[in-house]
Amino acid sequence: MVTLEKLMAYLETIAPLSLAEDYDNVGLLVGDRQAKVSRVLVSLDTDADVVAEAAEQGCELILSHHPLLFHPVRHILYDEAAGETLRRLVGGGMALYACHTNLDAAEGGLCDYLLQKMGITDIRHSLTDAARRDGIGRVAVLERAMTLGDLMEQIRDALSLPSLRYVGDPDELVQTVGICNGGGGDLVEDAYRMGCDLYISGDLKHHHGRFAYENNLALLELTHYDAEICFCDLMRELLTGRFEVDVMKSVRERDVWRRYQ
Repeated sequence: MVTLEKLMAYLETIAPLSLAEDYDNVGLLVGDRQAKVSRVLVSLDTDADVVAEAAEQGCELILSHHPLLFHPVRHILYDEAAGETLRRLVGGGMALYACHTNLDAAEGGLCDYLLQKMGITDIRHSLTDAARRDGIGRVAVLERAMTLGDLMEQIRDALSLPSLRYVGDPDELVQTVGICNGGGGDLVEDAYRMGCDLYISGDLKHHHGRFAYENNLALLELTHYDAEICFCDLMRELLTGRFEVDVMKSVRERDVWRRYQ
């Protein structure tokens, strides 16, 4: 068992709060810093189902990527989803901690971890600043040039995805790859300026695809969920064995988007 404060101190050496984007809300959102923690539930998002799961498993802490409290809170109503989730959290005496854009930006954080899961290990620098290893997004270089089609097959298989949406010629060679996990469509021009052959991100819009097409930049879309659900694996790896706590991945975590075929 460990105090929540000690867990927080460790997490903030991995993902300093100062790395979070200005709009973000990271760190301890609900709870008592001095509380003892023996079991942690890790999830991408926090809703009433995840809180119920944490309670059933005897978890004192939910460690989430996306912050439940994101915008300024004007009211807490129990007949609304967020209000009911907060009621269950507080009523159950559980804490909620969010590692969001600070973990995305951290060296060795979620963006780097996603690249490594894809089999891309030569990570050079931030997508927006070639002088920094931390920051939003990454530029990486493949060991050898591959066709876009072969790389997409590698990524699809590594992440166990049924399909991928892309812009570009599958037979075109790519070697320099830009990526921003989550919703990084607006960084497509940064990827182009950094000389990337391929840019990978999620939540892409029509004009992002048009820019890539018109500028001969390959573009690969991972859904927000598919690009970030590996957060749970990363957190489990970071915490397991370091503290006397059980770390569990949520089994009620789900991608709310479905595909009609």
